[in-house]
Amino acid sequence: VYQVEVTNPSSANPSFRAVSVSKGPETNYNDGAAIPGSPVDLSIEKNGPASYEPGDDLEFTLTVTNNSTVAASSGSTITDVLPAGLSFDPANSSASCSVNPDGDPQEVTCVTGQLSAGASVDLTIAVTAGAAMTECLVNTASVLGNEADNNASNNTDTAETCARSIAITKATPTELIPAEGEEVPYTFEVTNTGALPITEMVVTDPNATDITCDTDELAPGESTTCTGIHVVT
Repeated sequence: VYQVEVTNPSSANPSFRAVSVSKGPETNYNDGAAIPGSPVDLSIEKNGPASYEPGDDLEFTLTVTNNSTVAASSGSTITDVLPAGLSFDPANSSASCSVNPDGDPQEVTCVTGQLSAGASVDLTIAVTAGAAMTECLVNTASVLGNEADNNASNNTDTAETCARSIAITKATPTELIPAEGEEVPYTFEVTNTGALPITEMVVTDPNATDITCDTDELAPGESTTCTGIHVVT
């Protein structure tokens, strides 16, 4: 089964793009392609982690369901455009999923086989987040069946995952020349550089004691100051 995208089909010179190739239903009653089947209502649901940290490996699950009561699907193609900064991980993705490495942004294509009425199939798209990513990622997957689909409202689904990221700087008074047994104040500046709120924040340092912060909750972009004491030994 060849899926072809037609651009400007009503024009005198429409353009064509091959979307996918998959094995169609076998038959002994013709010597060519099988005829199109009855319309099939396919839907897609996309799920993934609610949050991530820069550099994390992430997995998204795409569930394709045949909502028809009788008609079987001969197959479908799923497309998912990755947000900038994500790298496709083929080793941990479903074998039927591949990416166009020259695309900008990258588009992942997955191909499913036959799916009987009422059945579902799960596909995994694995990615790696860039080390500098700190934003929310929103991307949409869509399914296109080999047969006609009279219900387009459930052919796409969107998942959002947001970064948890924090930055901290540490400082001591530069003019101090402490003697043994004296206390040196440490100051920590903590900033929420991610896209999600931080709660119950705790700062630890093996060289400092009695660390306290002005607040333990930070909205995205907010900063707070913490202080601690180091005893010279």
